[in-house]
Amino acid sequence: MAVGKMCNAVIFPLHIGNLQIEWCNCIKCLGVYVINCIHVKLDINSVKRSFYAVCNSIFSHSHGTSEIAILTLQETEFRQDPWLQ
Repeated sequence: MAVGKMCNAVIFPLHIGNLQIEWCNCIKCLGVYVINCIHVKLDINSVKRSFYAVCNSIFSHSHGTSEIAILTLQETEFRQDPWLQ
């Protein structure tokens, strides 16, 4: 992955022994995608999707539950998910 002026340059593949290592347009680091372009861009959509999936799951199974119990469930779930910390 190249960032900066070389982001659109043709980069030759790397080889380790007989294996070829492909270049990619983005990498995932700590739950956030780093995207190649002239300026560094971060894609946090995967983190947002994970957050909303947890909230939707809790809300869909918590009919008739008190708000404090729902908040406690969310807090517990967010502590367990390393990408939402």
